[in-house]
Amino acid sequence: MTRELLAAALCGAVVAAYLLHLVFGPGSAAHRHHRHTRLLWVRGVMAERSQAVMAVQSLRNYVMAASFKASSALLLAIGTVTLSAQAEGLARAWHPAGGVPWGPKVLLLLGALALAFVAFALTVRHLNHVLFGVGLNAVDATGPRTAENVSAQLNRAGICYTLGMRALLLAVPVAAWLAGPVPLVVATALAVGLCLSLDRLPAPH
Repeated sequence: MTRELLAAALCGAVVAAYLLHLVFGPGSAAHRHHRHTRLLWVRGVMAERSQAVMAVQSLRNYVMAASFKASSALLLAIGTVTLSAQAEGLARAWHPAGGVPWGPKVLLLLGALALAFVAFALTVRHLNHVLFGVGLNAVDATGPRTAENVSAQLNRAGICYTLGMRALLLAVPVAAWLAGPVPLVVATALAVGLCLSLDRLPAPH
């Protein structure tokens, strides 16, 4: 139990350090870059009506990606609930004796998957508002309908999408924890390393 709790505390500290890096550290530079890129994209689409078809196709692909991931998170959550019904038999086969009970682990996994589902569902909601905003002509887009406000809505969609992706990726170590502390540590290192690579801006050529 003590060894598993120490592994869980270490992995929790690593994830917390990554989240601080994402919000306050160099990882936030990539997201600031993405926000500015979205603003320029919205301004370009609203100023040049010949880009309308491209904008609709781009937003449609964005909605489809978020919808697919929301459905995946929901299916994984249903599978987790089904798995928990067989917890007693699986715990004897996989779970180390004297370890942390399966109950809190399954609840934590369900929480991560539920967060991912909600984040992707909110992404779709924000994108629906953006779709109407970018359809306006730049001359007519005044007040709350300016390109800046439309891009702010698009950035909210981007934040929700990022949150959903991180929740899905960090659900992997929680699932690995069901098999014991060693898979938890290995999966956490891989998941955080992948998240860090996603937060890095591509090198200029």
